[in-house]
Amino acid sequence: MRAALPALAVLLVACSTGQGSEPVGHAASGPLSATLRRSPRGPGNFQYFLSVRNNGRVIFSSPGDPTQLIPRLVRPAGAPRWFPQQRAHLAGIAVLGGRRFAIVAEHNTGADCGEGTVGLVGSRGELVTVRNPCALDVAIGHGEVRLAGPYYAPGAPLVDPTIVRAAAILTFRGGKPVESPPYFRMRTSSPP
Repeated sequence: MRAALPALAVLLVACSTGQGSEPVGHAASGPLSATLRRSPRGPGNFQYFLSVRNNGRVIFSSPGDPTQLIPRLVRPAGAPRWFPQQRAHLAGIAVLGGRRFAIVAEHNTGADCGEGTVGLVGSRGELVTVRNPCALDVAIGHGEVRLAGPYYAPGAPLVDPTIVRAAAILTFRGGKPVESPPYFRMRTSSPP
């Protein structure tokens, strides 16, 4: 007999169905669920679409104004590719400060090392984004989100990180996100 999953269990599903739009991730915990899909856009590129629902109602989607957690792809005149090149994955659902957040990690690049972004979408559609040049990894812990990547002091060149592998913890205190230590650029947005 199988043991029941905990109430906050996260279900992650990944599949590949070939051409057309394909689901690449789904996560659900209680009333909050998130789905990540991708569609081919030109050679070697995909457009990713994130949808977050609360009690079945869409509360957040990207790409789209005003948040642009996942940028829209564009094809410059005469260019053979769409830009930026993207990779995205759904890390799951985290419980932070007693509230549920869908966690998505995205990386986009053009000619340089690009930018890594971790987005936390709350149950009311609010968004916390953490950005870092070149890379930003994410892992979900108990009551926290762990972030890791190169740290660049103000003015440091991208070829020479100040700390090669910095780590920070994102938690919520008093209903507000707190990053400790504050290595990576964090921003909060109200629901769209």
